[in-house]
Amino acid sequence: MKKYLIAYSLLVGLCSNAQVVADPVHQFLRAGDNIFEVYYGGPHFFKNPLTANLNGGKIVSRSGIGHTGFRFENFLNTHFSIGVETAFVQGEYDVRNTVTTYDPITYEQKDSSYSETRGVTRAGVIALFSYHDSQFKNFDYYFSGGVGYQYKKYSGFNEERYVFPITFRVAAGFRYYVTPAFSLGMNLGVGQGGILNVGAGFKF
Repeated sequence: MKKYLIAYSLLVGLCSNAQVVADPVHQFLRAGDNIFEVYYGGPHFFKNPLTANLNGGKIVSRSGIGHTGFRFENFLNTHFSIGVETAFVQGEYDVRNTVTTYDPITYEQKDSSYSETRGVTRAGVIALFSYHDSQFKNFDYYFSGGVGYQYKKYSGFNEERYVFPITFRVAAGFRYYVTPAFSLGMNLGVGQGGILNVGAGFKF
């Protein structure tokens, strides 16, 4: 989590000190404007559900894809927009388990090991509603919230795991327009996606 906060602080500092290259007149967000943004976020908090009840097993490797998705917004006016946001995340843990058996004749102890992979895949889409404040030159600050559907699947577990199909996100963030049509941004939030998402967007 610390590395994400450091990245957030660095981008805010760079944007604050960057030379203004966009014309603020053309930066003004108007009804009918669209924004398409791709993002990557984290952390994913998979360790606890995937490593619960290991029964002595040891994690030998881990892999996965962090929170990845896109966001599309259409502006109703200069302050309000509606849109959709998607998210995909996947994680796996390879676990090595050791089993101890006893020879019924010699009573000798024998250890054997086997490996298993535990994983989770989650994808979701939400309907999004946002409030924007773009009165500061080159910056678009916003608050957003939405609800939608999620698909989540666990693998490597003997028991079925119930997955609630509804997901949500509430977030606050900003975009810095490097040009009138291209922006870099971040948002902090809870729910679908990472706690901290970093993205690049195009306005058209």
